[in-house]
Amino acid sequence: MNGIRDVFNRALRTRRSSAYFFVESSESAVPESGSTVSDQHELIRVDRRPVVAVVARPALVRSSTQLVLSDLHADSKFSQREVNELYREFKHECPAGYITKDRFLLMFQKFFPTGGSDRYAGYVFDTFERDAHGRVPFRSFLLGMSVLSRGNTDEKLRWIFDLYDIDKNGYVTQEEMTEIVSAVYEMRNDQDAPSTPGGNSEAVIRHAKSVFQKMDVNNDGVVSCEEFIAACHSVSVDETEAS
Repeated sequence: MNGIRDVFNRALRTRRSSAYFFVESSESAVPESGSTVSDQHELIRVDRRPVVAVVARPALVRSSTQLVLSDLHADSKFSQREVNELYREFKHECPAGYITKDRFLLMFQKFFPTGGSDRYAGYVFDTFERDAHGRVPFRSFLLGMSVLSRGNTDEKLRWIFDLYDIDKNGYVTQEEMTEIVSAVYEMRNDQDAPSTPGGNSEAVIRHAKSVFQKMDVNNDGVVSCEEFIAACHSVSVDETEAS
């Protein structure tokens, strides 16, 4: 299952991916091709480079399915050959044609074996469009991976915002920011991670509050998607000028 695991690995583990929102407290290096949205080099990295995620193999796709996959190629940033390959791998891993939340958490654990990834992985799962039964079909999975691995900066930032917007009401609150930051610490098995699952350490609360205050420009207690993206771009510009 090299194809889908490669995409998943690159999109959800690589430090230069928008999906790996680790909290940086000791490293200050910024990838030459990337931009960093941070509080003193903290929180979010966004890679501007395209990611070559799939090593293509001969696709085995029925002709009746090919028409649907052609539409997905047009809607995504993957080539037709990559879509075919990912579909074959997806069907191998998920014969029913969809990913359940439990299955998603198991896949995620393989990439973060040393930390508690379930809480964070659950929030990532919630960013995918799901069917009436809460499952993620291939189309939703493919389009999500397309944004994460090959989207432009604003597309990735909108995805990040959606991750932080836990209740999906269009705004991020201080509590939601703290919850996601806490989940990241827990996933990374950070020394400042909460001592109990679902809890928050002082370091987590302090970090989340600092980031939130920088983004809540109008001090109304919530961060809109526009504020979020503007703040991220602003920090990127400031860091570029400082360097």
